[in-house]
Amino acid sequence: MNKKSIILDWIYFWKQSKKSVGRKCNRRSKYMKFAKKARNEGVAFSRIDRIAKEYTLDYFEGGGKESPEKWYLYDYGIATYKAKWYGITKENCNRFLSDYDFYNLENYLNKKFVFWFDHKLSTYYILHPFIDSMPIHHYYVKQGAYLPIDRRFIKEGYRHKSEDVIELIKTRPLIAKACKGGHGEGLYKLVYENGEFQVNNQPADVSEVRKVLGSLDDYIITDFIAPHDDLVRIVGEDNYAVVRLTIFYDQQDGPQLTSARVRLGCNQAGFRTDYDGTIYSGLTFKEGRTFGSWIRRGEFQYDEIHKHPDTGVDLDGIVIPNWDKLMELISDISKYIPMTPQLDIDVIPTNESFSVLEINSHGQFIECHYPFRDNKYNLKQYKTKDRAIR
Repeated sequence: MNKKSIILDWIYFWKQSKKSVGRKCNRRSKYMKFAKKARNEGVAFSRIDRIAKEYTLDYFEGGGKESPEKWYLYDYGIATYKAKWYGITKENCNRFLSDYDFYNLENYLNKKFVFWFDHKLSTYYILHPFIDSMPIHHYYVKQGAYLPIDRRFIKEGYRHKSEDVIELIKTRPLIAKACKGGHGEGLYKLVYENGEFQVNNQPADVSEVRKVLGSLDDYIITDFIAPHDDLVRIVGEDNYAVVRLTIFYDQQDGPQLTSARVRLGCNQAGFRTDYDGTIYSGLTFKEGRTFGSWIRRGEFQYDEIHKHPDTGVDLDGIVIPNWDKLMELISDISKYIPMTPQLDIDVIPTNESFSVLEINSHGQFIECHYPFRDNKYNLKQYKTKDRAIR
């Protein structure tokens, strides 16, 4: 890279630092230091800002500034707030995946096919052989047009309108979600119960439902999927229970599960996963049994938890229903698309079976249950390196 390009890049990051961490010079200077480190470590250009922003906020707001004994983590490539959450020490640090390796272009294993998973409608069509293990997809909404997807449950014809969706809501609860993005951002649960509409569990009149539908663009409208009764007993009637499974396709040994956890909702979390109130419980590979639960209290605070905050149910030892069948399902999906060796699959266990919500092609690893570099199949796929701990 020539000198002019390097200068232009640093001008870009200096401007970006203002958007990411604010105007204060000490924050922007720290941001630039982290950005330089990430660049020197080979991080993909589009992810340098993400690391620099996270580490800068961790330093000033997450306790990093007051914990110089943890600064070695920045050199290694992990934010300091994860030290307690993951149980990281200088002695075991190299068991964990450095952000510098995670965001290295060489480790984007699915980059030739990333468009399969970056858009939820694309994922639906890619996984069409597994249509019975996905929510029923009713409409794709684009610029005011309601385009039918699965015609088994909607009326004949092609010129559908919001009123058709409203009539459908009267027969079954629906979810409207953006085709790009995640964590429940822009999610709408649409229900008609006892003669009244609800939007995200709040009473609404039909004009409010029309307003929501009118705001949608590049959205899919699917059936709402309720978790298995055993999980509802734990999280409560209106909260989520979503299993996240990481599976790598190995050329010699086939599909290999390398990480498993369930995200459990509570009243504080509402509809959004991975926000305050989300509970992360590890799952054993053999039985799908929960262990080691942590709750997100804030952006930089995760605490151990043993009972659900709303229901009081013990969070340890819960078994995901029909675990063996779920293992068969994700193995079949991995074998169906082996050209995408890394799959991070979100699944809701239901009373009938399972419902695949989405697949992430380069999902974040949460390592409080399964340190990444402990697994040989992870290391066969990712290029990682030991780093000196000072």
